[in-house]
Amino acid sequence: SKSSGHFSAAPDAVRTKPIVSLDYAFLGIKKGKDRSECMKLEDEAAEAGHTPQLIMFDSESKGTYAYVARQKGADEHLCRRIVDDLDNMGYKQVVMKSDQEPALRTLIETVKATWNGDAALENSPVGESESNGAVERAIQTWSGQVRTMKDALESRLKCDIPAEHPIMTWLVEYAATLIRRCSV
Repeated sequence: SKSSGHFSAAPDAVRTKPIVSLDYAFLGIKKGKDRSECMKLEDEAAEAGHTPQLIMFDSESKGTYAYVARQKGADEHLCRRIVDDLDNMGYKQVVMKSDQEPALRTLIETVKATWNGDAALENSPVGESESNGAVERAIQTWSGQVRTMKDALESRLKCDIPAEHPIMTWLVEYAATLIRRCSV
């Protein structure tokens, strides 16, 4: 089971800005123990046809958003989609939280420069992915939903769906939509 949260602030502490956490994920690979192992696993996933997915979690509404990224780093199309979703959330000020990954920091800087709202940046300490636990948990829930939906589709079609199939783009994003709209 999951361990209890390790909160740094009192439970009744009030934040003035909602936290929007972002992280990259790859479907079908396990989490590495350290940075070099993570890079190796991600390279293997890329060679197998998996593309990086960007997961965004809104702490205020508990909403999960997923995007298929062409590659890690600054991407104009992906940036525009994130900005649109930030606008649709209705926030004028947010804290954008991520880990120290350079590609993700580059993307977030691009989003911050493009978005009309005020975004403060917050990075989790190096090697402490637990401090960005909200998005890590959202990734686990989202990847479980994607696996379930993919398995159901493969069962109905009676064939395997490769990672690079166009339906996976829809499935990745729709899984997050279902979580966002249907979670109790």
